Amino acid sequence: MANKKIAPQLTVNPAVIAQSRRWLTNSNEDINPEDGATSIIKRKLPTLREVSYTAWCEKFLKAVVISRTAALFDDLEESELAGQGIVALETWKAELARCAPDIIATDSSKLVEILESIDTTSKIAEKSSACNALTEIFARKITSMSELSSTLAYIRPRVPLIQVLQEDNTVTTLAMYFYSQLSPLDADLAQKLLTYTELSELLLKLAERAAVIGVMQVQKRCSHCGKNGHMGKECRKKKHEGKQEKVKQETKNTSSQNVANIRYTGEILIDSGAQVSTLPNKDQFSSYFPSVSYAQGVGGVNVKCLGRGTFEFPDDQGVLVEIENVVHIPGNETIVCHGELEEMGYKWKHLPDGSAILDNGRGSTLSTYTHSCTTRIENSSRWCKMSVLY
Repeated sequence: MANKKIAPQLTVNPAVIAQSRRWLTNSNEDINPEDGATSIIKRKLPTLREVSYTAWCEKFLKAVVISRTAALFDDLEESELAGQGIVALETWKAELARCAPDIIATDSSKLVEILESIDTTSKIAEKSSACNALTEIFARKITSMSELSSTLAYIRPRVPLIQVLQEDNTVTTLAMYFYSQLSPLDADLAQKLLTYTELSELLLKLAERAAVIGVMQVQKRCSHCGKNGHMGKECRKKKHEGKQEKVKQETKNTSSQNVANIRYTGEILIDSGAQVSTLPNKDQFSSYFPSVSYAQGVGGVNVKCLGRGTFEFPDDQGVLVEIENVVHIPGNETIVCHGELEEMGYKWKHLPDGSAILDNGRGSTLSTYTHSCTTRIENSSRWCKMSVLY
């Protein structure tokens, strides 16, 4: 027997609905009305801000079946309900309001109407996220073949979002993106990508080429920093040195003014375990691009990211330290990835008095006190705390 639709994208076996109807309307047996509420609460759902709509629907259907409340979302009238049915009805209204706080519902709203509203709102949000993902991808530039691997890692989590908009055209869209980016770097590979009709084939081909390039990169040795994996002209440390020297010359007599213009005041956690830098407030960014996505945080918890941008804060000399591709996560700590500072040349330097500073060896330090900015650093095995105060 075919499943019966109780809301868009939500179907339940008719036998399950019939069993639920018998239980919800049974006023002849000795049934505790609180059983319905208890069985629902035990299966507390994640909110739509924590998981995707598709994942939420899967958990919702399981909760409906296990709690024996599927008939509430069918054509069962409230007047037919026994005590346990009324308790279950009110419990589900409260639970759906918690899961989808952006949905406006009244006391007279039926559960089916609430589900339809959730479906409509979630699809609009998914399309918005898909548009943002597509914009992010096409804004990313590939300037050398060594960036292919990191670009693939950047694109993969955005593919499901693109499929919301593109569906079967996703492979064509991505093929055209890589064609436009790789044509000046590897014309043969770029042309080959246009022949693929399956997304898995396209991504596999790109991953294979990225792996080959990765082996070649390991065999390179930088003449500037001495590290393997890149040549001198590609050295990020060298580029940063040139950039910082230029900034120092331009701000030699205006360092106090630079500090006065810093957007951020407060504590910064320098985390040796972090993969990316994060900021909790939009106004902390010197440049910002809105982009809704989800990332896995500590303990596997999904967190919502609202955008990315550049974060600037002063070193002891009043020159701005610039961190790019910082993620906007409301409610999170202000975190700077220690690995990014290492790439800029900053290393821990322990002083005779037992304190420690970050020093890049080229005149830029993050220490205890200089000029109009106070920087306090407290060591730990995982992170240090740096307070930027005026």
